[in-house]
Amino acid sequence: MRISKSLLTLWLIAPIAAVAVLSVWIVLSMRGEPWMNAPPVGAGAAQTGGANALGEWLAHRNEASQIRVVVEDRSEDSSGGLRLFLAHRANDWKGEPMTATTPGRWEWTGSSADLDEGFEVIRTGEDGVTLRDAEGRRRLHLTSGEQVVVVGRFVP
Repeated sequence: MRISKSLLTLWLIAPIAAVAVLSVWIVLSMRGEPWMNAPPVGAGAAQTGGANALGEWLAHRNEASQIRVVVEDRSEDSSGGLRLFLAHRANDWKGEPMTATTPGRWEWTGSSADLDEGFEVIRTGEDGVTLRDAEGRRRLHLTSGEQVVVVGRFVP
C-alpha cells in the first residue's frame, strides 16, 4: 500500500517537474548568444531579423519605365511583305506588331516591366508562315532608353 502511494505521488508530480525543467532550460537558452552567427546586415541592424537588409534591397530595384526595342533585320530574306512581332510574357508570348521605320528596321515601344522575363522576335511573311528568331529568347539589357537587337536569321 505504501509503494502505491509513492508511485501515485511521483505520477502526479512528474508533469509539474517536466514543465519546471523545460522552463529553466528555455530561460537559460535565452540568456546565451544566438545560434545564428551571420553578421548583421543593413543600417542599424542588430536583432532586426534582416528587415533593414530587405528595405535596402527594395530601394535598389528598378522601376518600370518606357523602353524602345529596335530590331535590325539582317536575314537574307528581309524582303517586303513581312511583319515583325515582339512576343513577351505580358502578351502570353503571342506577339505585338512592331512598327517599320526604315527598310530592315523595326521598333516597339512599351514598358520595361513587360520584358522582365525576356522577349522574342517573330516574323510572319505574306504566305502566313511564322518564323522565330534563331537566337530564341533574349534578355533585356536596359531598363530605359533604346535597345538595339540584330536578327541574323529566322527558323521555323
